[in-house]
Amino acid sequence: DEIGRRAGEICTDPQIQATGYLAFQCGHGLGHGLLIATGYDLPMAIEACGALPNALEREWCASGVHMENFTPSYGRQTAWVDAVDFRYPCTVLRPDQGKASCYNLVPIRAIEGSGQRWEAVADACARAEADYQATCFEGMGLQVQGRIRGPQEALELCAIAGTAAQRCVDGVALSFVNRDANGREALRVCALVADPTAREACSTSVGAALRTVVTTPAAAVALCDDSLLTETTSERDACRRGANR
Repeated sequence: DEIGRRAGEICTDPQIQATGYLAFQCGHGLGHGLLIATGYDLPMAIEACGALPNALEREWCASGVHMENFTPSYGRQTAWVDAVDFRYPCTVLRPDQGKASCYNLVPIRAIEGSGQRWEAVADACARAEADYQATCFEGMGLQVQGRIRGPQEALELCAIAGTAAQRCVDGVALSFVNRDANGREALRVCALVADPTAREACSTSVGAALRTVVTTPAAAVALCDDSLLTETTSERDACRRGANR
């Protein structure tokens, strides 16, 4: 239909498509706008996202729809949240309706709906469907990043996630990349992880995220090198591996 056709034209500018970061921001913002434009009709907005040309763009758009649903720009309560079950509407979505993005954003709903209780966030993610628990705990890390004074505090809050704490830490690190467009704070978080394998995995994820904010792998590697002036060779190599993916 017309709204889907127009949605498919908005983020096609080559300058937007130059980096994954800009393409994501455009698609995500489009999703916010679609939910507002449809009068907070979530199924209609998700259907409009479905008109986008590839699966990744559809997921980015859906992520904006779900964020707008959980945190409405104009303060209105939508029909697509539940006062008790913070996972809703993720529980009733199909995978092609942005189910993964929805679960990644459950922590936004849970932290606000529970009165800032991180235990409630961890509980909501632990009760997510098995295939979506990891992305939910990474989403917890995204919310932790915006509420801390330093990397050590991030590890303390992520510990509430129990066995999924590393997923939360990874989310914190990726959130710093998105905020700063470099890896300095992100890799400081990774450097605090005690387990060497998990620490290197965190650094690899940061390198992959840095690749989305620049136009070439070489530029991403340069950001790894700039960010790791005091870290170990293994962490630098892990970041570079991620940047070269």
